[in-house]
Amino acid sequence: MSRAHTRAVIAALLISCVALAGGAAAALAGARYAAGDAEILLVNAGRATETLLPVSAALAAAAGALTLGGSILAGWLLDPSPEPAAWTVRARERAMTIAFASAIAWTLLLIVQFILAYSLSSGQPLFSAHFGSDIGVFAASDLGVWSITAIAATALASAVGVSGTSTRTARATTFTALGAVVAKGMTGHAAGSVSHESATSSMFFHLLAFSVWVGPLLVLQFLPALHDEDEPEMRRAVERFSSLALLAWIGLALSGVLAILARLSALSELLTHPYGQLGLAKAALLLVLGVCGYVQRRVLARRTSLVRSGFRELALLEILLMGAAIGLAAAMSSSPPPAQNIPPPATPAGILTTYALPPDPRSFASLTQVRPDIFAIGASILALTWLLTRRVARGVDHPNRRWIVLALVLYPLLASSALAVYSRVLFSAHLALALALLVLPGSALGMGASEAFLDGVRGVLGKRRAFTCAIALLPAFALACAYLVPAIMRRLLESHPANLGLDLAMMACGALLVVLMRAGKKGAFALGAFALVAVLAWMAFTPYAIAPSWFGAMGRTWFADTLRDQHVGAGLAAVIVAIYGAAVWGATLTSRKSRARLQGVRGDARDR
Repeated sequence: MSRAHTRAVIAALLISCVALAGGAAAALAGARYAAGDAEILLVNAGRATETLLPVSAALAAAAGALTLGGSILAGWLLDPSPEPAAWTVRARERAMTIAFASAIAWTLLLIVQFILAYSLSSGQPLFSAHFGSDIGVFAASDLGVWSITAIAATALASAVGVSGTSTRTARATTFTALGAVVAKGMTGHAAGSVSHESATSSMFFHLLAFSVWVGPLLVLQFLPALHDEDEPEMRRAVERFSSLALLAWIGLALSGVLAILARLSALSELLTHPYGQLGLAKAALLLVLGVCGYVQRRVLARRTSLVRSGFRELALLEILLMGAAIGLAAAMSSSPPPAQNIPPPATPAGILTTYALPPDPRSFASLTQVRPDIFAIGASILALTWLLTRRVARGVDHPNRRWIVLALVLYPLLASSALAVYSRVLFSAHLALALALLVLPGSALGMGASEAFLDGVRGVLGKRRAFTCAIALLPAFALACAYLVPAIMRRLLESHPANLGLDLAMMACGALLVVLMRAGKKGAFALGAFALVAVLAWMAFTPYAIAPSWFGAMGRTWFADTLRDQHVGAGLAAVIVAIYGAAVWGATLTSRKSRARLQGVRGDARDR
């Protein structure tokens, strides 16, 4: 290791330590400033809990970012070819070592946070005589379950990360760490009952965008020394990170704005409430970081030498600013938002769904029932931005991009539509939304599959008829489990993450059926469509109502007969799915004939 590289690594280490210390201090000061009316609860929990909770949150955020940063850098940003350069091998080993050590630290810090969260929620100081007496009750709550899930995911990430330094191991570590990010996103403030879904979705995107931006930037500072022949490898990794950082900045900005708005009772609280003021300070830091990123991209584009480009100096400045941003974020997560005490409507529908009962769907007022789905909107925007950056920066374009774009537009439109609003209180609307996601964006995703992907599907399925039939039955099996297993159905209705899982599963099922048809498995497609119709027909004729304690307890004066609504909705759905199957069959056959005719015309032209 050269002296210059040693000095650079030591400088990066010192700057990172200063950033962490500053972030922890900012978290503590910000939490005390924003506590406001909750100061009595913090005092009841003890001075140790009050001090350690924001500090541990800041350190856990940094450890999580390093875990994801090391695994993302090793799995995607560095050269993924089977025979990479020697420097790339050393860099991947260094990145995975950082990811593994950070995952262990992240696990320990999440355990500390679990204990501190129990202390805060129960009002019991640490080391008090009765501390831990009812910790089982806290562990069984939503906050406790998600906290334990996050701990398990980080422990799994550390176990996977220590198993090797290959690209596959790095990507597996990334996916397991993402599970912890999802679980951690669900432990944020509910922001008032009426905005819980928006708050948790925006928190998930915020944590994810932050981790995939900060983490790789930190790990890049500790990679092995560069020689002249290694310069292209490092430059390619930095350029890939630059595109990822742009995507993360957009995600941070959007999710941050939505998260703050979901937690405020009024816009004026941005200036009058400590929570809103911390949010404005964090937004200002984000703008400065965006300017730094823009300057960094311009410098890298103009200078051929990465070592002399100023990249490291700009990166260290970003790390310092990010330390302050981590502190402010930890302070906000440890402080009560102003909208936390807004009660749900005191009606049957309000108690069950936390939303007021919408008007009669047969009235004109139903057309105005729109409820933006933050997860669907955020996921679609990020996916569209990713497609655009690949096309502009790398010149890589998806062969069926129009179908993918159509799916990414249809998904948030359906998830935010009046149909989604009524799906919370009416069985027929719930079923209609699930099937609409299967038929529209799901089919568009299937049509967007490339020929290379279809060739892979044909190679996997081959002549394995039993396996192909089993795959074709997955959509019907998923639909039957969701609606015919009472415990699962109840969980789908009560849990926002479970409901998101159903939406994604339905789109995946629609894509699966279309892919089977396009791959030439016409019999499997017909079997899958027939099985779906059979499940819907059973719902349409069964004398038993599905989830009557939910759909029948909404206090509706319209469509009050839950069983009749189920029969009518499932019957219409069965007819629509049958028509959908016939339409896909006909469209695929027509497309094949047109493609064969076009190939024949081109062959005749070549012969002439």
